Amino acid sequence: MAGRTFYTPLRYPGGKGKFAGFIKDLFLENSLCDGHYMEPFAGGAGIALELLFEEYASHIHLNDLDPAVYSFWDSVLNDTEALVKLIHDTPVTIEQWYKQREVLTNLGDVPSLELGFATFF
Repeated sequence: MAGRTFYTPLRYPGGKGKFAGFIKDLFLENSLCDGHYMEPFAGGAGIALELLFEEYASHIHLNDLDPAVYSFWDSVLNDTEALVKLIHDTPVTIEQWYKQREVLTNLGDVPSLELGFATFF
C-alpha cells in the first residue's frame, strides 16, 4: 500500500481503514457527499477520519463499546490540551509502557483522560 495516508493516531489491529476507498465510492455513487457518517464501533476511526479530512463527509459520529477506545476519543475532543500535554510530557520508556498497561488492565474508577492517554500510549 505504498503512498497510503493514515489519518488515525491509533494503531488498531484489524482496523477498517482499508475499506475507506470502498466507502468513498459508496458516498459518490449514492450522492452522500457532505453528509454525516456514523461509526458505532469506531476503534481507530480510520474510515471516518479519512471521509472527514478528504471532505466526503461533513460530520462524523464515533462511538465504541470499549471504554478505553471511547475514553481516547472523548479526550481528543473534550480534553484536548490536557491530552496533548500528557503526550508531550510523558517519557517513552518501557517502565511507562508497563504503567499504562496497568491502567488498561485495571479500569476501575480511572478518569477518562487517564484511560484515553493509556490507550494512546
